Amino acid sequence: MGNKKKLFLSIFIAVIIILVYAVFVNVCIAPLIKNKSSFLAAGIIQAVARLVLSVILWISINRLFNIKIEIKKAGFIKGFLWYGFILIIAILFQLASNYQPPEKNFPEALPMIVYFFIVTLAIGIYEELLCRGLLFNSFENYFGDTKKGIYISAIFSSLVFGIMHLMNLIWSPSLIISTTCQVIYATFVGFLFCVIYYRSKNLISCVLLHGIFDFTAYFWFAFSDNLFQQTLDSNSVDISIGNGVLLILLSSTFVISGILQLRKEFSNKTLDMKNNK
Repeated sequence: MGNKKKLFLSIFIAVIIILVYAVFVNVCIAPLIKNKSSFLAAGIIQAVARLVLSVILWISINRLFNIKIEIKKAGFIKGFLWYGFILIIAILFQLASNYQPPEKNFPEALPMIVYFFIVTLAIGIYEELLCRGLLFNSFENYFGDTKKGIYISAIFSSLVFGIMHLMNLIWSPSLIISTTCQVIYATFVGFLFCVIYYRSKNLISCVLLHGIFDFTAYFWFAFSDNLFQQTLDSNSVDISIGNGVLLILLSSTFVISGILQLRKEFSNKTLDMKNNK
């Protein structure tokens, strides 16, 4: 199969999966998440749906590019701790900035901590397989493993990743500023995830960083006595334009980190080519 056909097929698969998921969320999840007796079940159902779609993505990636997405040691530590170092800082910052006085002790909160970890890890698996595993690989396969090709591939796949977050308006239509900012900073962090994946050749690094990043946004919710009300409040109060601009400025460091890493990567490749002549 030619590169162009693989690119179009990859985009077609991605579009179908995104649309199927969007319809599923709108029809099945949105009503459940607004009901106190079912909003926790909605998270599990959503996680299962993401994992089912992830299996389809995993098979597609394997068939199209002969790339096996598997748990492996090679590149993992570098990808997770070194290439993703700025994300580690962001994770710690988010954990600290979201702190609220606990209303439960740790043993009481543990079931909800596990719940949030499972739900957010499913997000990481699904979105990384879709945007880095399928789309980034398809763009790289088409545009080539060159400096220009990698930049184009990272930008295009990251834009898709960012735009996907518009779906959050389904259950939070009033959060216009928050969602707009989320689209922008998701695009920025998506670019860095592409660089981490490209340099480490290990998607599991991106999956875990992504899952843990999302997990820390919900971690302190697990210690709340009124989780449902807190969830409703977080989905109904928009942020200010000033906070939105600040969020975008902070998240621009992800792009800067990605660009600096790519420059270093291609400088090393150029040096290796010269030494091998």
